[in-house]
Amino acid sequence: LVAGMVEHYTDKNTAIINNLATTTINHQAMMNGDASISAARYTGTDLTTTLNLPPEKDPKKAFATVKDEFEKRYGQTWFPSYGFENTYVFLVRKDTAQKYHLSKVSDLKNVADELVAGVDTSWINRKGDGYDGFQETYGFSFNSILP
Repeated sequence: LVAGMVEHYTDKNTAIINNLATTTINHQAMMNGDASISAARYTGTDLTTTLNLPPEKDPKKAFATVKDEFEKRYGQTWFPSYGFENTYVFLVRKDTAQKYHLSKVSDLKNVADELVAGVDTSWINRKGDGYDGFQETYGFSFNSILP
């Protein structure tokens, strides 16, 4: 999307780097000059991971902090959001939902010890709104979690 817009509205050519799987790798590519634009960054992830700051529940405050800190620390400019939401959700197969009568996250509590959850690698150790924060908020953990 971003590459197409750059090429459409400027005389610049773009190259897409497909193997920058995490925020940390994206950040290092930017810092090393291997990438000149990082097209999908998330304020919550960069706030707690890259900047090592505490989580902020107010999205406007989180964005302002990340924008200011990236400018100060790295000389990088954060643009306004594309407008899409990246809220994490859990997904179960239809047969699992029917078997355990699952329709919301709190329903998982009674069967979590029987479930193996596949999750985003950054979510496992992410401070505040990662797996630890999830366990604290909902009061349960899964049998195991896999990245």
